[in-house]
Amino acid sequence: MKKKRYLKTFVCLILGAVLLSGSAFANYENASGYTKLKNGMLNMMTVENFSADAKFTLNYNGNELASQQGAYQYDRSGSTSEYTKVIDSDGSGEIWIQDGFTISYFDDTYNVYNAYSKGFNDSYLSGTEGDRSMTDKTVNFAELLCDTLVGDLKNNFVLVSAENGSSTYQINLSKEQIPELIQSGLSLIFGNSYSNYGYIAYENANDENMTDEEETSRYEKALEIYEEHDYQGVVYVREDGTIEYYATESEYYQATGNMEATSLESLYSVFDSDPSISGVSCTVTLDSEGRLSYLKATGSLTGKDADGNEQNMTLDLELSIYDYGTTSIKAFDKSLLNFDWNATDGYRYYYFDSEGNIVQYDSYQYDEYGNLISEDKDADVELIDPATDDESAA
Repeated sequence: MKKKRYLKTFVCLILGAVLLSGSAFANYENASGYTKLKNGMLNMMTVENFSADAKFTLNYNGNELASQQGAYQYDRSGSTSEYTKVIDSDGSGEIWIQDGFTISYFDDTYNVYNAYSKGFNDSYLSGTEGDRSMTDKTVNFAELLCDTLVGDLKNNFVLVSAENGSSTYQINLSKEQIPELIQSGLSLIFGNSYSNYGYIAYENANDENMTDEEETSRYEKALEIYEEHDYQGVVYVREDGTIEYYATESEYYQATGNMEATSLESLYSVFDSDPSISGVSCTVTLDSEGRLSYLKATGSLTGKDADGNEQNMTLDLELSIYDYGTTSIKAFDKSLLNFDWNATDGYRYYYFDSEGNIVQYDSYQYDEYGNLISEDKDADVELIDPATDDESAA
């Protein structure tokens, strides 16, 4: 199973949300404070070297549903341009972008595939002049749109400290202060993302000790329960083979904590009606050069379930950014994998066992109509050279 848990996704989403909220304070008495804050965030588009630590937590009615913490390093000019370490309820893992490859390590196994960028903002920095121009126009439009939300919120943007050249700002908004445009946009996003079908979930979908017969038997039993409930709700297959049924996703989340924090459908499913932002608070620090160095943000959503009971969801993010221009990433040790690192074929996804040997690879190619087709292949060999398709042992 390909595991893709990128901490930077959360970080970028939260930064965008904070910038959107912060734009409402453009008419603060000292407009330069707002300008510095906005520029500090927008400048991340052009930063080529930094380190960051972050923690993301999602709580539902006071209970933690999902959390993720980790470290991130970016050095666009280095042979190892990006490194991410993630720790969450499923365990921990690491991802490198190095010498044209993306290397991931989760659940004691490695995956290797060709990288098409150096990570983070590489697509913007390496794009054509036309690509960058279009991105700049999009950002400029977003800024102008945000600036229309000024209103009477200027007093909520507070400079709380300024020392040694750094500045710390605080933002607090209540539900009544959130611009209606943002609330309406939230309703539109959630409304378009909601689906009313159920699914089958597994406590451990990659149990290597389970035989094919056991896997088939569990699936057939789960499917029977799923069909009995007209394909609604969640059928949960536990690692010991027992099967539980939950009429709603919110019941499933409460019982198991298995929520995918990046899924809008999952977030929406705990509410029977459109949720609204009930509060936003944020603390941001800029260093002496106006660069973002610390951010702590909390956002709360409130709605009602099918019984009319109030439901609350809170998202928290704490982010520290440091070592601008001095970050040096420790390279992945290529000797851990028995692999041809000179491979040039961009349409392969390799799976390795805990010993570092290839056990399977996905082969991709385009048909005559430009459609991408794939084929899974077992690799009972120690080494595959994708450039020659030589499947003989090294």
